[in-house]
Amino acid sequence: MRFVVRRPIFNYQEGVDGYELNLEQPATGEPDPAETVATVAIALQRIPPQTRVTVGCGHSLLNSSALRQLPPARVVLAIDPHDEDPEERLRAARTLRESGYSLTLLDFAPELGIEKYLGLVDAVGVKTDRDLAVVSAYLQRIRGRTLRMIAREVATRADWAVAEKAGFRYFHGAYFLQPAQE
Repeated sequence: MRFVVRRPIFNYQEGVDGYELNLEQPATGEPDPAETVATVAIALQRIPPQTRVTVGCGHSLLNSSALRQLPPARVVLAIDPHDEDPEERLRAARTLRESGYSLTLLDFAPELGIEKYLGLVDAVGVKTDRDLAVVSAYLQRIRGRTLRMIAREVATRADWAVAEKAGFRYFHGAYFLQPAQE
């Protein structure tokens, strides 16, 4: 069993839209897909049933049959476009999409040439150190408003405001892990 951190993803009304599950990585080697799936399944028991969770999928998990034990209605699979073997990752993403899973593309940037994923994903995460207005305009131009845009690594209220002004409606980051100031 691995340690799990449940980090909220907020909507523009500052309500919890879902959670990103960050799983402790093994000291050496790739995480075991079966163990990852078991850990996520236990975490799902502690989260309200109508709430979705996002789970990062490395190469071994993405290609594992164990992954299909997780309920597609509750689990969003996050794909890192920077991992090795992009063609294999793309094939796996197509298969998972056909099986009913929602997909999120992590750390999107227009200059990385990862547009081939945009027909498969429901959401993209964009780090707040990017020019969010440029990324937002780019995404609207090539996909339309149906793509959920998640501002990632939101550290301050100012980060939130910049992302919201750029058209982002979902937010994730350390800012939300701090106690509210009265």
